[in-house]
Amino acid sequence: MKVLITGGGIAGLAAAHALAGGGHDVTIVELAPDLRPGGQLVDLRGTSREAADRMGLLEPIRAAQLPQRGMRYVDDRGRTLAELGVEMFGGQGPVADLEILRGDLTRVLFDLVAGRVEVRFGNSIAALAPDDRGVDVTFEQGSPERFDLVVAADGLHSRVRRLVWGPEADYVRALGGITSFFDVPEPEPLDGWSLMDILPGRRMVLIRPDAAPGRSKAILTWFGDHRLPDRHDVEAQQDLVRSGLADGVWHLPALSAALDTTSEFYFDALVQVHMPELSRGRVVLLGDAGYCTSPLSGQGTALALIGAYVLANELGRRPEADVVDALRAYERNLAPHIEAGRELPPGSGSFATPKSRLGIRVLHAYIRASARKPLLTLVEKAMSSRHDVPLPAYDTVAV
Repeated sequence: MKVLITGGGIAGLAAAHALAGGGHDVTIVELAPDLRPGGQLVDLRGTSREAADRMGLLEPIRAAQLPQRGMRYVDDRGRTLAELGVEMFGGQGPVADLEILRGDLTRVLFDLVAGRVEVRFGNSIAALAPDDRGVDVTFEQGSPERFDLVVAADGLHSRVRRLVWGPEADYVRALGGITSFFDVPEPEPLDGWSLMDILPGRRMVLIRPDAAPGRSKAILTWFGDHRLPDRHDVEAQQDLVRSGLADGVWHLPALSAALDTTSEFYFDALVQVHMPELSRGRVVLLGDAGYCTSPLSGQGTALALIGAYVLANELGRRPEADVVDALRAYERNLAPHIEAGRELPPGSGSFATPKSRLGIRVLHAYIRASARKPLLTLVEKAMSSRHDVPLPAYDTVAV
């Protein structure tokens, strides 16, 4: 079967790997001129780790992982309130025992598909004309082509979703806040530890290790009714982020200054994508394009890998004439994973990001207690039960 995947990120590359392993003729079209390097740390745990293992991805991912020691919660003076090591919660806590930079995971997947699939950088889909037997695709560059299946793995702001299902606003639900990730000089030696500070006004700042010596990753999560800048206005986005880092405490001045020279910058509203269905005819949504759960859930990479695994296997167990039936089965079997992935972590939301300093003091007391028994045991149980949905069983595994 001739398959077009739009989007060369984790979801698209994982699907390409699994589909090519099933004998399909796969082409990827990616708007960016090359692979996107860097990015934040993402983790594999539970079902997503099992899906990666079944697709033959786990060992190369382990080889490229960035070792972590855990999470330190600090106050505005940088004093440690609590320390949650990776070994706590069975390796399934705030920092997992298998974490990898997004860009490194993308590179692992790209290296696995190189020579097995065609990858076209610097191009995208301009128009789609689906019928019962395939999809005629017009590209921004190059000649039109016909494919048996189009997989839209082009992210939260998916062009394919807009072309087939309509305006983004019809399917995106706001969670009431913004998040920004950016690259910064290491403000203090992290030694494998991530640092978290909670600030008044429902703000959370996280500094995480990077693979590059002397570098780190900063994340600002800020809840509230913000006047959002245009999606392409980076200067206005950075101004909003600076306003969220303007307290002058801890490492905030250094993080704010780093925005002037950062080599990577990501900004978006905190949203989830809720679709009435994941496929129409022979066009199917994969990853954030179909079921973005927001960075708050920590499930984006997990669902991308699980979705790629389920999609490839449902297509692989049926003849080509039954593609539409396979896509319906993909949606049906993925639904419980999506539902579980939309659940936000315990204590997230208003409790985790209080408005007032009094609320922060209460939160600090909870954080200290959560690092000790008996509360530690209860938190560990809550963490381990999240998203524990078994993978579908298949006679043959797509690799």
